[in-house]
Amino acid sequence: MAEFGIGVVREFDVNQSYPVGAFGHTDRDPDVARLANGGFVVAWFTPGEAGQPAGIAFQRFEADGDYDGAPVRLDNEGTDPVVTALPDGGFVLAWDGSPGIEYARFDSTGTMGGSIGPVGSTGTRIDRFPDMTTLADGGWVIVWEGESTGGDSDVYAQVFSPLGVAEPEVLISSAVAGDHVDPAVAALADGSYVVTWDRDTGAAD
Repeated sequence: MAEFGIGVVREFDVNQSYPVGAFGHTDRDPDVARLANGGFVVAWFTPGEAGQPAGIAFQRFEADGDYDGAPVRLDNEGTDPVVTALPDGGFVLAWDGSPGIEYARFDSTGTMGGSIGPVGSTGTRIDRFPDMTTLADGGWVIVWEGESTGGDSDVYAQVFSPLGVAEPEVLISSAVAGDHVDPAVAALADGSYVVTWDRDTGAAD
């Protein structure tokens, strides 16, 4: 279910094709972003019950909460989706894919521009738990937790230009000992961004 406004103005099923409880579906892990036209988009993980494939889906809404088109399933496998809106009315989705973080950009009609792309390196590291925000120039940044083959976890970031051109990934959290997990990111007015994360030193607290 989804709620918006001050208090509970209206409550409704986000997934109009498979509302919560129907066909044994257990859609979960939603994220939401306000679009430039005043509407909003909700993304979620759908586990693939009732003969449907598992993966990421999204639904756009008008400003009054009415459905704007039908829900869309991406042709992929993934979990933990995050979504951010762009100034041109479109939006970007990112998620924990197989085996790393993936993303896709959509225009103001909900049409994917290009194809699903990888985030960061595609080596042996296990990348997961993405977060994302739109930057002041209209680009966006994705952060995530990456676990090395030795079991240590650090936080990484990758910036994309307004045209979707990716800069090299950046290791964010290596200056302090311990595992660095569950990152979150927020944009600043000057075009930079702030990243926070949990640090696990292994010591008992």
